[in-house]
Amino acid sequence: LDLSGSDQPALDKLHYLGYLHFLNLSSCSLEQADLVNLTHVKVLDLSANNLTTISLDGDDVPALETLSLSSAGLYNVSLRALGQLTKLDLSFNYLNTITLTKDNMSAVEIINLSSAALFQVKLVGLMHVKQVDLGGQSPSATILPVVFPCS
Repeated sequence: LDLSGSDQPALDKLHYLGYLHFLNLSSCSLEQADLVNLTHVKVLDLSANNLTTISLDGDDVPALETLSLSSAGLYNVSLRALGQLTKLDLSFNYLNTITLTKDNMSAVEIINLSSAALFQVKLVGLMHVKQVDLGGQSPSATILPVVFPCS
C-alpha cells in the first residue's frame, strides 16, 4: 500500500488490512506513527516525515524485514524485538546516540546510519551484519568498538 505524500493518513485504520505486506508512508508530514497490529508488514517506509521520536515493538510488526526512517526528523528511536528485521535505515536524522543489540534485532544485515548526527554508536552482538554505513558523522563522534560474537 503506497500512501506516500498523503496528508495525514488514518493510521488507526491500517490494522484492518490484515495481509498488508508493504506500507509506504513516506513524505506524509507525520508527527507521530502509532503503528499496531501490522502483523504481516514486511516493508515499512516512514522516511521524510516529522516524527522526532518513534517506538516500534516486534509484537506489533513481527514480520518486519525492512525499515526506512531516513530523514524522518528523529531525535529518539526505540526498537524492540524486531527479530525478522534485516535492513534498517536511520540516515539523515538527529539521533546523537544509538545502541543496537542482538536482543532487539538479531537478524539485521544492513544498517545505514549515515549523516544521522551521531556522537556515539554502539553495535553489540549483531552476528549477521554485512554492512554498516556511518558516513557523514561529526569529526568528534565516538564510534565505540563494534562487538560481534566470536565464532
